[in-house]
Amino acid sequence: MEVLLRRQAQQLDDLEHTIADLQAAQTGQTPPAAPAGEAGPPFACGSLPEFVEAVIAPLYARHGTSSGGWCPSWWEHQEARVRLHAVWRAWESLRLDPSLGIARWLRDVADPQIDRLRDPDRGPFAACGDRHLQPPDLPLAPAPEGFWDGTAQNLSRGVPPPTSAL
Repeated sequence: MEVLLRRQAQQLDDLEHTIADLQAAQTGQTPPAAPAGEAGPPFACGSLPEFVEAVIAPLYARHGTSSGGWCPSWWEHQEARVRLHAVWRAWESLRLDPSLGIARWLRDVADPQIDRLRDPDRGPFAACGDRHLQPPDLPLAPAPEGFWDGTAQNLSRGVPPPTSAL
């Protein structure tokens, strides 16, 4: 029981950090500092716009093309802000690994995320070209009255019960 409680406490802590990261991504600001006793090295870039200007723009520039699947007003796209925020946070962490940190960051984080952003068919910048065009939001329908009462039961609707690993 104690192991389960510790695991749930860690999951809750991870979720709180994820929420803080997403909230910071919305504004492009540096996420809250680590709690006392967990302070790490300072960030090299103080904000998401600074990171995009200093690292992403020069690294992913393509010579001989126009915007090349990039929107100059990238900050207008929520998906871009969230993805680039994740790329920034990973860079801040992995840049500190002197051996394979940047290689791993490129392979596992930056290249896949930038490729997704710049995808000419599915990326958020697909319609932009050299000027910003806001893609439409996903259509949403309101949940029926009472649907969110008893959230734990409703979140698992249609999800098969977990099976044991062994």
